[in-house]
Amino acid sequence: MTAQSLAVQNTPTMQRQRSYPFLAWIGWLGASQLINRVLRLATTVVVARVLLPEEYGLLALIFTVHELISALLRHSTQTRLIQASESELPGLCATSYTVNWLVSLVLLGVQVLAAWAVSHFYAEPGLFLPVCVLGLIYLQLPFAMVQTALNLRQGELALVARVDSLQSMLDAALTVLLALAGWGVWALVLPKLLVTPVWIAAHRRRCAWRPQRWWCLGQWHSVGGYCGNVMLNDLLCTLRNHIDYLLVGYFWGPEALGVYFFAFNAGLGISLSLQGAISTALLPWLCEQTRSHGNATAAFYRSLGITAGLMSLLVLTQTLLVDWYVPLVFGQRWVDLGAVPIMLVLCWSAIPRAMAEAVYLWLRANGHPQWVLRCNSAFTLVFCLALAFAAPSGMMAVAWAVLLVQLAWIPVLLVFGHRCVAGGEARNAQFVIQ
Repeated sequence: MTAQSLAVQNTPTMQRQRSYPFLAWIGWLGASQLINRVLRLATTVVVARVLLPEEYGLLALIFTVHELISALLRHSTQTRLIQASESELPGLCATSYTVNWLVSLVLLGVQVLAAWAVSHFYAEPGLFLPVCVLGLIYLQLPFAMVQTALNLRQGELALVARVDSLQSMLDAALTVLLALAGWGVWALVLPKLLVTPVWIAAHRRRCAWRPQRWWCLGQWHSVGGYCGNVMLNDLLCTLRNHIDYLLVGYFWGPEALGVYFFAFNAGLGISLSLQGAISTALLPWLCEQTRSHGNATAAFYRSLGITAGLMSLLVLTQTLLVDWYVPLVFGQRWVDLGAVPIMLVLCWSAIPRAMAEAVYLWLRANGHPQWVLRCNSAFTLVFCLALAFAAPSGMMAVAWAVLLVQLAWIPVLLVFGHRCVAGGEARNAQFVIQ
């Protein structure tokens, strides 16, 4: 199969999308995320008024287990396909399809074991079945993972935005209906499983690539060497994003975890949605700049400024309005439980989170996934130790630890990233001169 047959047809729409600047790509995904947040806000309002804090705590544990395991699959082969040259693409796609299925089947078994372990560790039998059901998503994802990566490679950000919005609409509608019907934690678990086929159908319809056979590991070394770093890096990022849930739940119980989980989602959730839009647009943008110009340094620093500016504006707006919208939208009980101060501190941590993710994507676009893994390993160790030290002092101490450690990490990461990429460019230039 030729490289041309892997790509989406070169339509006028695609030609226009290739000429879009990075800010326009953010526009597509930002509009999608705005729709998603409105829908999720409506969902959160209903759920916050229906579920008890203890049920929120169980949800935090259910989704923490799932996110930790699914991190190994989420971007496992996607980054390599976006970053690859045209000549490498046919073999990498075939190998990635097989690898995606193998990883999915292994992760399903791991999640069942994890469901049993966490339900016994926290003495909550109700955790087991929901975690197992979420694991069934792994049997759906490989049907469109390669197609999604190729669509992103071709700059189909409008498609990604529309699919994301449609999934969110269906997810929100099902969640609200099930929550009002009294389904408890299942109101948030089942919709995740039921809306995944929408994503599969949309990406397969747009991308013409199909596997010629199920088993192909011809490019195993290339896929495994690059994607292993990405998978471990995603696992470390997910561990950082959820370690506070595990610690708060362990030291303070399900009710306190429910308050913290609500504060995180109602406060930081909006900012993380914008960060997700920026990150999805940034990787193909930096990869395109690298393929076209040999490096993406100038594009990275422009995008970093845009990222910091957008995130700061959003966080400042949210901070000014938090005392007004929390009791009005979610109910006075969350104010009485002390969620608002935690929300404020967590909101500001969105800015260093987004900046760090931009640096990691910059390193990946320049072919340095191993350095991303090393940076993430060091930071995750420091981050987990800081949160473990803060957790016995309460939820507010955990929130401050989240913010301060991330703020301290950003200058270190920026200096390291610049030296790594600039050093690689200098070595390449010296090789060309010689």
